Amino acid sequence: MKEHGEKYKVIRRKLANLRRIIDMELQGEIDLPKEVVILSLDDKEKTEIFSQERMKLLRTIEKENPRTIGSLSKMVRRKIEAVSRDLSILKKYHIIETKRNKGGLQPIISKKAVIMPLVEVKPIKKMVEVCR
Repeated sequence: MKEHGEKYKVIRRKLANLRRIIDMELQGEIDLPKEVVILSLDDKEKTEIFSQERMKLLRTIEKENPRTIGSLSKMVRRKIEAVSRDLSILKKYHIIETKRNKGGLQPIISKKAVIMPLVEVKPIKKMVEVCR
């Protein structure tokens, strides 16, 4: 039962962080272009998404524009199963998408930036008071 309470607290903190970022956008304090994805993640999720291998995949997709997942796996010298698994995780968080072409599925970066609170985000008024 205690475990469910902790999970609930984590979810509430994540939602509160997201809400603060969205409120900042709505108030014109920040501009969120279409290329941005907003994520509120716990530490485990952060390391799940942003491993060195997944970051290498993103850089390779951006730089080399592979036509298929198979060609991407050859470029990074990894098994196609491992690359597909990593791409599925990146797709789950809307960082990439795949497009079907004659050769198979082409990985495409759908977001150029990630906005992610690293610590709990304080409301703007409190942040201004702290800075004074």
